[in-house]
Amino acid sequence: RPPMRDAVLQALAAGSTYRDAVGSAGIPWSTWRDWCRYVREDRCTDPDVEALVRAARETYAKATNAITAQVRLAAPKDWRAAAFLLEHRRGNPKALHDARKARWEAEVARFAKVPAASPAVVGLSVIATAIGKRAVIEERVGLEHHPALFFVEVAASGERKSPSFRLMSWPLDAWIDERTADYERDRALAIGNHAVIDAAVAGKKQAAKRDGADLQTLQDEIAELERKRLPMPAHPRMFTSDVTEERLFQRMHEHAGAYAVMSGEGRQIIDAIAGKYSGEGRTGDGIYLAGTSGDTITRDRVGGPNGPEDRIIVRPCLNVCIMVQPDKYHEAAAHPALRASGALARIWPVFLPSLVGSRIEHEHEAGLDRARLEGYAAKVRTLLDAELPAGQDGPHRASLSPEAAAARRTLHNDIERLMGREGELADVRDIAAKAVSATCKLALVLHLFDSPERLLDADSLIGITTWNAAACIGLYHLSEAVRVQRRADDGGALELARRILAWLRTAERREVTATAVAQFLPRPRPKAREAGEALELLADAYGWLRVKAGTVARKPVYEVNPALFRAEATTTTGHAPERESRIQTLAILATAARERAAGGQTAGEA
Repeated sequence: RPPMRDAVLQALAAGSTYRDAVGSAGIPWSTWRDWCRYVREDRCTDPDVEALVRAARETYAKATNAITAQVRLAAPKDWRAAAFLLEHRRGNPKALHDARKARWEAEVARFAKVPAASPAVVGLSVIATAIGKRAVIEERVGLEHHPALFFVEVAASGERKSPSFRLMSWPLDAWIDERTADYERDRALAIGNHAVIDAAVAGKKQAAKRDGADLQTLQDEIAELERKRLPMPAHPRMFTSDVTEERLFQRMHEHAGAYAVMSGEGRQIIDAIAGKYSGEGRTGDGIYLAGTSGDTITRDRVGGPNGPEDRIIVRPCLNVCIMVQPDKYHEAAAHPALRASGALARIWPVFLPSLVGSRIEHEHEAGLDRARLEGYAAKVRTLLDAELPAGQDGPHRASLSPEAAAARRTLHNDIERLMGREGELADVRDIAAKAVSATCKLALVLHLFDSPERLLDADSLIGITTWNAAACIGLYHLSEAVRVQRRADDGGALELARRILAWLRTAERREVTATAVAQFLPRPRPKAREAGEALELLADAYGWLRVKAGTVARKPVYEVNPALFRAEATTTTGHAPERESRIQTLAILATAARERAAGGQTAGEA
């Protein structure tokens, strides 16, 4: 409308930012961003909108040029006011840096003294849980996914685990608490309703035993009573921290298939998936596989007095985010059944750097600033409260813009080539094959968290900027999963051999024995027998060591190859040379993704 157009252009000409200008005209910021994206991608079908966007760009540029000219003319006197306005419009680097520090994950990391990746990953899982089954991403025509992701944070004992989960999940906890009273009331009503109906049905059954009873009439009356039976409400809690496979199915069924497993102490979850509690050599990964992949889950049991149990969950959406110690994750990675089933391939791990020794508290250190978490909490709340439009058939459907779809296709093809027989990812093709679909799910999470109001629309379009951010994170997780899986495949002796080489080089030791390794290797230290096996491996298979002449064969002394101490030497022992030459390919993909995400460039420009 002309008044709206005039308000936007006049505000821009007066020096306002885009956000303030469109706000003064009553245009939501998310709507303006969508308009700009449609025009940029040549998909705008409204000529008035296209004309407004192009006129706004021109007016903004002219106003910026005018301010710049003012700065130049006023410089000999006092240019600070105009310079401040110019920085305000273009973005002050220090202000942008301060804004990044003020982000929710940075505040949690500062307060809890944990790596920023820890609360960030938990936050992504919380957001995906809040979305649940109300949205899907169309990866390709005919291939859709709910935002079901499996994150595992790996941190050694002594690291802080619970704070990230407790602080990042509090919007879920608050939402659940607000609904608990209503749940208790509805549950009490349902229990009373069931008691009354059970009593009435019992009376009808007694009447059926009498001679001359009208069985058809009694049957109809019982059926009518059963139709009046109220359903038992599901508890509003949509996640658990410790659960068996059977109970997890029940919880998911109660919540129409959308549920989450979140815990800062996830050892018992890994044990359950590995089948520690299943017996008979079975694993417990079935429901996790189906829940994260969206495959229909059925449960047919003999049941009890009320008859057999026949339940089905169509298109489940299970989110998992747990934290475990390195030994437990390596144990899972070395589990042959979990590798064969595909459970490991669906996990996105992140190995957190250790902050032990640097978490120093100061006298006047600020406490947690919950105000910095309000933006995050408000968006999670909006996603939780969002109701799909009445009459809409199915969930919100997000698809990739043409540019984002092209970038996805490029990533898919690059990874597919690396999975070939001679490719870098040939030995971990099961893991690599799931990377692109998981990245699409993450793109959906980032897309809806950016503007939760999109969930109220029937569909939306994911742009290239969001895809680049998702691809950057996805390739990082792929690299981590590949690295850990290869270490598990190589075995513990080779990992110990790597540690010994690193120690020898750092300590500049020219000779070594198994006893010395067992006594002086940085913790965790191996037993002397394990150290001896690793030293034999380094001597016989790789030539880093050799037995010193004249030493006793039962307790050999090894001389260290001088090449270990050269500047160009590496401590890699496990991969064949040809694999080492190919490892750069995945690293190049990850580096390019980081550059695209940081620079906001298109895939072609990067």
